[in-house]
Amino acid sequence: MSAGDPTRVLRCVESLTADARVLVVDSGPGQLDLLRSVGGRNVEVVRRQWTGDFAAARNFAVDQLENGWVAFVDDDEFLLPGHAQRVVDAARALERHPLRDRIIGGVTVLDQTAGVTPFLPRLFRVRGAVRWSGRLHEVPVLRADGQVERVALDVTVAHDGYETEVAERRRRNTTIIEGWRAEDGPEGRRLLAHAQELAAESESPERRQVLQDAIASGSLSLEEELGARLSLLVGLLLDGGPRAVLEAHEHESAARRFGEPGALELALLRARALLLFAEVECARTRALLARHLQSGSAGDPASDLAARAVDVLIELTDRLGEDSAPFRDLYGQPGGAL
Repeated sequence: MSAGDPTRVLRCVESLTADARVLVVDSGPGQLDLLRSVGGRNVEVVRRQWTGDFAAARNFAVDQLENGWVAFVDDDEFLLPGHAQRVVDAARALERHPLRDRIIGGVTVLDQTAGVTPFLPRLFRVRGAVRWSGRLHEVPVLRADGQVERVALDVTVAHDGYETEVAERRRRNTTIIEGWRAEDGPEGRRLLAHAQELAAESESPERRQVLQDAIASGSLSLEEELGARLSLLVGLLLDGGPRAVLEAHEHESAARRFGEPGALELALLRARALLLFAEVECARTRALLARHLQSGSAGDPASDLAARAVDVLIELTDRLGEDSAPFRDLYGQPGGAL
């Protein structure tokens, strides 16, 4: 775990199992001596100067360990009650797996400002082949040929989010991102990191453009591309509503196989957009039609267009599970079909 505010770090440590070995890597001003004994836990504090590289800090932490499995929890996070034991149980089970040296376990993160992240890599074997790469928003990689084997854990971590210290965090992360640019680093990943920093509502259009540029760069892995597409659609859902998601989804160039990482999330997001479309857009359309007809601005009440509008109004009301009798009485219509 990294270390910042001693109060938050204390909360984090107390959410772990009582018999866990806790290694705190303190890259701050060195105020964490109080953590050497927390509820009888074995807490070791190691100081390391901050170098502007998150992956290097995590790899440094792994190098301080000899064996077993290591689970990473940041200073502004804590495990939900009972979930620390789930991490221990998962490590014991995965130790028997034939591919244990390549496995990384992912947790679900509940964030106060960013919602839910369904898979964030956090657990792997100390003597295995997995290590971290990337100065910002680090990702697991193998020290040997092959690919990382991902296992989703039934573990939830709560994260404070970035409601505080936003300006300081952004300055730090922007410096790291610009360092990538100067070193001619991977353009796609740099753009993804930049998009993640654009969290304010006023920055939504810029965030969408950066995500589109990342996808168009052609340098993303399949998983990164699907993650970018998912982020793009989530942003559209929040900013433009379900109609924007459905319109964007219709322009997808190829169908995604459910076996590909992120494909199920994309399908579920589209399904949710359809549900929202029914729940929100149908009600909105009905309200617009009702106001239009009741205002007398529908033109000739006996016209075919007005009659069809009344039929649609009644049908929408029925589909929403509400009583359409008042509309039937008002317009003298038996109701029709869409």
